[in-house]
Amino acid sequence: MPNSIGSDQNLDRNLRHFVASRVWYMRGRRIAVLQALFAFGVPIASALVLLSGSLAWKVWTSAIGISAAILDTIFLDRLQRQLRLNGANEQEAFDCHVLDIEWPIGLAGSESTTTRTITGAHRFGDIT
Repeated sequence: MPNSIGSDQNLDRNLRHFVASRVWYMRGRRIAVLQALFAFGVPIASALVLLSGSLAWKVWTSAIGISAAILDTIFLDRLQRQLRLNGANEQEAFDCHVLDIEWPIGLAGSESTTTRTITGAHRFGDIT
């Protein structure tokens, strides 16, 4: 039996999964960069502001620092985790279709939906 992986990976359905996985991962990396900016930028900016010695600036600096930490913990971490999960599911769907294997329900969770795939691959309009 000839190997069909080369032709299967270029089918539209599989290309959509592949592109969607790359897009979801790229969005997750952007969130990670934003988190790094928060993690390093806010403390450095706070230290510079606190050198001014003004009490009003100290209060605002503390409020901004706490808000950034809460935003990172509550929103950005969850968003990044979901984007990585979407990317992993799309990659798993690509692998399962190309290699003609069953979806690993116990390991990968629910299979990627068509809507999520199209949403992820939307920026590459000719593929969707």
